[in-house]
Amino acid sequence: MHDMLVTWFADGTFQAVYLTLFVLLLVGPMIWLSRWYHRNIGQTSGGRRLKQWQRHNQADSAGGLAAARDIERGHYGDHAKRMQHRVYRFVCYWVMAVAVFGGMAIYFMPSA
Repeated sequence: MHDMLVTWFADGTFQAVYLTLFVLLLVGPMIWLSRWYHRNIGQTSGGRRLKQWQRHNQADSAGGLAAARDIERGHYGDHAKRMQHRVYRFVCYWVMAVAVFGGMAIYFMPSA
């Protein structure tokens, strides 16, 4: 199995396809997640309050952490809290997939 993967990664066409899929793995799920989140968060009054807060506050890390803390405390309702937990799980799985996919490229691609 190891030798087969090394042979595949030595092929330039396979590398191009693999790296294209890797870029799609990096970008595609985040685009989908963003669209899903923004489409569904405004379904409740708490979610609409959260969207309003996000529009009027800076998008820096401190503001994001404050919003996440408020969501976790239930300030924006159970729907927003459940959605945030889904986002956490999705991102965790996404990071694991990126690590495996990228790690395989690093390990099996021949050095220059």
